[in-house]
Amino acid sequence: MLTFLNNINGGTATEEYENELAIAWDDVTGKELDANKVAKARQEEVGYIHKTNLYTKVPRSKAKQLKAKVITVRWIDINKGDNINENYRSRLVAREIKSSNRPDLFAATPPLEALKVVLAMLANSNNGEKLMINDVSRAFFCAPARRQVFVELPPEERDGRDMVGELNYSMYGTRDAGKRWEDTYTQVLEGLGVTPGISDPCVFKHATRDISIVVHGDDFTALADDDQLDWYGTQLQKSFEITIRDRLGEGC
Repeated sequence: MLTFLNNINGGTATEEYENELAIAWDDVTGKELDANKVAKARQEEVGYIHKTNLYTKVPRSKAKQLKAKVITVRWIDINKGDNINENYRSRLVAREIKSSNRPDLFAATPPLEALKVVLAMLANSNNGEKLMINDVSRAFFCAPARRQVFVELPPEERDGRDMVGELNYSMYGTRDAGKRWEDTYTQVLEGLGVTPGISDPCVFKHATRDISIVVHGDDFTALADDDQLDWYGTQLQKSFEITIRDRLGEGC
């Protein structure tokens, strides 16, 4: 959260002005953040929004003609590190309110037992299998939008014209973002020859390559030997921007 204070009369200014006087707080811990670093993190996020073509700027009149509601947005600012090893992150999120029950938008998560099974397989491994965990950066931005949604633009994107953003991809805070992401990663994995589980759609198996996979949100946990994990990680990078972490297992 970022607040801009006017040091002349004590009033509150809008976010577009007086960046040098900004005071920022962590949206999770409530601790004060370095406002300049928050502003930098927001600019990085705006750059990624442009890179991924998250939305297209259109006149507000388009939404009015369609009688579509324009969803408000807000910044979520956090320091994922600590006071010594800082890791500032800013995410622009939509504030779509649940107004009706939509079971078709349900996004599954794996049970804890799924991860326990994979860890048990690692512990009992006799063939050199390793565990690899990858996370996808800004996962929802990878999921194409399937409905017409308009959002307000953040202050950093306003240029004086009365414009809004029409989503091309899913955005954090929209009700169907989780489901759209689930559909997207399932399609990618199935394209690699991986089969989803019958009892849980977040558990996958590549039978010929003997790769076991559990997906929780944007975290992918996979068990296989080194050669197959190399292949799997390379294939994931063709579709998503991922972080490949160190492997767990004998010799690691």
